[in-house]
Amino acid sequence: TGFKKFGTRAEDAIRAESTQLNDYDCLTPRNDLNPTEKRSALEYLLMIQEKRDGQIKARGCADGRKQRGYLLKEEVSSPTVSYDALIVSAVIDSHKSRKVVTVDIPGAYLQSKLHDDEELFVVLRGKMAELLCATDPNKYRPHMGFS
Repeated sequence: TGFKKFGTRAEDAIRAESTQLNDYDCLTPRNDLNPTEKRSALEYLLMIQEKRDGQIKARGCADGRKQRGYLLKEEVSSPTVSYDALIVSAVIDSHKSRKVVTVDIPGAYLQSKLHDDEELFVVLRGKMAELLCATDPNKYRPHMGFS
């Protein structure tokens, strides 16, 4: 696992990810889910990777496999450019001597909003849940251990 490989650096990366979740107010803890809502809750997956510069980065996402039975792929997938389209665009930009700038929007998906009539239930477990609780104990601690 990432903890065995990266030790405290992995924990620091997860802490940064959980702080971002809290700072963007992405999660509203609840203990009042009915059985159907509990079954529909998506597991929060956490990946830890080492970047080329040696920095350890934690990235989280909801495991959407449960949604496959009732949502179309187009409704749940992230809009991502194809590799071929990226290469063609780069070739055209180069040929036309265009200046190109890349931009990173921190937490871009965390800043997106659901439609007013939508709810998404997510379950955090283990170290991610513990570190999220540490960001705001009064908000999250009462919900720890709820199944």
